[in-house]
Amino acid sequence: VEYISQDFYTAARQMAGLGVKGRASRGKRNATFPKLPVRAFDIVVLDPPTLTKSSFGAVDIVNDYASLAKPALLCTRPGGGLLVATNHAPNADAQEWLDSVVR
Repeated sequence: VEYISQDFYTAARQMAGLGVKGRASRGKRNATFPKLPVRAFDIVVLDPPTLTKSSFGAVDIVNDYASLAKPALLCTRPGGGLLVATNHAPNADAQEWLDSVVR
């Protein structure tokens, strides 16, 4: 079991082979992030908070889940699994949320 404790967007996008542009990090312009190799995992667990702020801006679990799911899925080995948690968002319609992730 390996646990990676990094900013999700920079880590997952790099391991998925997607680009990462320089972003401000908590008031610091042009923050640098550790460079990570492209990798694939047997299981990726995606369990973000309902609302959070990162160097990529605020992430709203209801409206932004697709931007989290894509790099997570691309980091999953063929035949592997993506375990998704949504936290409790009572005002979110389950089917609308699922449709937004699938697109």
